[in-house]
Amino acid sequence: KIIKKRIPLPMTIGRVCPRFCEKNCRKNITGSPVAINDFKRLAADMYYDTYMEDIAPETGKKVAIVGAGPAGTSAAYFLRLKGDDFNVENGVWTLKPGINDTQVGNYAPGCGEAYKRPEGQQAFPGMAKFADVDGDNVATTDDVDIIGEAQPDITGGFNFSGRWKSLDFSANFTYQIGGDIYNANVMYDMMGNKDTGLGYSRLAEIADCWRMYNVNQNGELYAVTNPEELRSLNAGAKYALPYSEYGIVNSEFIEDASYLKLQTLTIGYTLPKTWLQKVGIENVRLYFTGSNLFCLTGYSGLDPEVDVNPHADSAYDGFPTPNYDFRSYPRSRSYTVGLNVTF
Repeated sequence: KIIKKRIPLPMTIGRVCPRFCEKNCRKNITGSPVAINDFKRLAADMYYDTYMEDIAPETGKKVAIVGAGPAGTSAAYFLRLKGDDFNVENGVWTLKPGINDTQVGNYAPGCGEAYKRPEGQQAFPGMAKFADVDGDNVATTDDVDIIGEAQPDITGGFNFSGRWKSLDFSANFTYQIGGDIYNANVMYDMMGNKDTGLGYSRLAEIADCWRMYNVNQNGELYAVTNPEELRSLNAGAKYALPYSEYGIVNSEFIEDASYLKLQTLTIGYTLPKTWLQKVGIENVRLYFTGSNLFCLTGYSGLDPEVDVNPHADSAYDGFPTPNYDFRSYPRSRSYTVGLNVTF
């Protein structure tokens, strides 16, 4: 298995590995080193008839390979090997060797019934795929792992202030570097809730989900079971089929929480004193202050700075939920115009 993954093609096409190990091998002290790459090639040649794994059918797409000779050929082999996750024969969708089954998600019965599967197989096209952490060849809710920390690496702030003639200004910034935020809004919208799913207003990410249904010329909805049509229908899909009744909590919706915010900006103008002496006023300053004016962030939600649960129908209304964004209201943007007068 390991040899097949590393050296997929026989020795006849040439060498891929430059064999740097020969230069560092301690065998040089007493004799001549033997390159492990030669043994791998020998194994490939001896078992060539059962060596090559099944590859995906033609898709009609072309892939440019950067690299020539054995390296480029190997890259093309691995790309072609990826293909789809299923072998389809006589209408039966069978998982390819090396693709683990999954029991994650509570999909509507009609989804699985549209695709014939071998007995015992749960997976069908469009289901969310997860890593098999415990190595039992089936993705379950037990396949969890620690992938990082939600808390930021650095938080802080800085400000600028200055004056030019009668004008003055100050700008205060806050920032966060690192940390994660869970966008539960998108996860929730990808649920196939049987009670509120029909006609439900959803986020734009739903347009990038896997689709298993299409509309024929008579305007009728039908399940797409033809492999080529299904592949074409989902050419630009980024997310799994959004038909699981319950939201599947997974790392797909974890995003970088880094940001830079202009927290406040104040611009002031002080009237010339020569204008004020005649009316007995010492100083007059007009100013404008804006708060939360802009936020630079890669987060796809409304505001990366979330910290409470505003759910009105929840027992935890107002409960602190840092780094968890579920129906959180963004911080308001405000504008203030003022006048300072000194007599």
